[in-house]
Amino acid sequence: MPVFIKSSEGLMREMSQMRCKDETRELQDALAMNHSLLPGDQIKPEDPRRWLLIQREMPIPDPNSGYDRWSVDFVFVDQSAVLTIVECKRHDDTRSRREVVGQVFEYAANAQFYWTSDTLKQCAEESAKAQKRTLAEAIAALQPDELIDDNDSALFEQAIQNLKEGVVRLIFYLDEAPRELKSLADFLNRQMKRAEVLVVEAKQYSDGKNTIIVPQLFGFTEQARLTKETVRVVSGSPSERRKWDEESFFADAKERVSDSQLKAIRLIYDNVQQTADKVSWGTGSTKGSFNPKFTDICPRALFSVYSNGDLQLHFGHITGSSIEDEFRDAYLAAIKSSRILELNDDAAESFPIFGVTLWSDKAQSFISIVEQVINATRSNLKGA
Repeated sequence: MPVFIKSSEGLMREMSQMRCKDETRELQDALAMNHSLLPGDQIKPEDPRRWLLIQREMPIPDPNSGYDRWSVDFVFVDQSAVLTIVECKRHDDTRSRREVVGQVFEYAANAQFYWTSDTLKQCAEESAKAQKRTLAEAIAALQPDELIDDNDSALFEQAIQNLKEGVVRLIFYLDEAPRELKSLADFLNRQMKRAEVLVVEAKQYSDGKNTIIVPQLFGFTEQARLTKETVRVVSGSPSERRKWDEESFFADAKERVSDSQLKAIRLIYDNVQQTADKVSWGTGSTKGSFNPKFTDICPRALFSVYSNGDLQLHFGHITGSSIEDEFRDAYLAAIKSSRILELNDDAAESFPIFGVTLWSDKAQSFISIVEQVINATRSNLKGA
């Protein structure tokens, strides 16, 4: 498939396909810098997969000796608590044929005996720290509308339970996948009801100065998708999570915050009920949340308010289009200039949380700022 780059003057230049020569630099390092090279929208178009990195080079012990024997290139978890094991291989590596499938299945089969929820959590914390964010922020980015509660171990506990039940995703990530590996992945996917076996072919193209990576998914036919529809995996078991509504949310909030703080929460809720396109409810096991969405600007919630009074701003997930980027920048600038909340320098990529004592007396100011930025963005859209 030819790939062209178009200059600002309209000139077209064809880019040449490159074969990977350095697996670590060209495949692993690129994926480490941008997890979206795993095409979550191709895996599940109606609910694109999002990724939280557990660890790069994740060790797995030998069942006989107990010492670390294998090392998985990447382990991620998605928003449904499905562990995703990724093995990178160059096309020219002869192990990119059938042998690598047995290798990765061996990883998955033995990991369930040695990985625990605490192991996953500790590794995820270290990975988040390396990315200069907290685990809470990393989980918030993974599930922006069902954000963390007091039990932030629930995601990892469910991931381990899924692994033990065979609900796991295995991805072979290559610069170009051999035909027999694609066929094998397709065959296995149609036979297996719980595990997913996928191939991501990340072809690379260069014009001498720039490199373009085009990830494409193989192994997930519509027949395979239908086979797996019978297995529904949610983040957290029914006993760990609950569905909140207005009545249960405010009943819980009444027990947690003062009367004046409850009034501030109600002020924001009543406002978004009138102005937002949709207000969704979280599924936290120990506290509820409401999450307003203004879908003409961003399909994800702009912020969340919790029944313990926390206010969380979702700057890190207002991205993906020019409209979202422009709104996020204006939203961020308005909060900073107003000084109603203190934001760090990296706020544009994060999910800052503020306790109720820090914002409740400024609730009306916060509402006014959000409304002003939304109205200005909508006016620009109409004028475009």
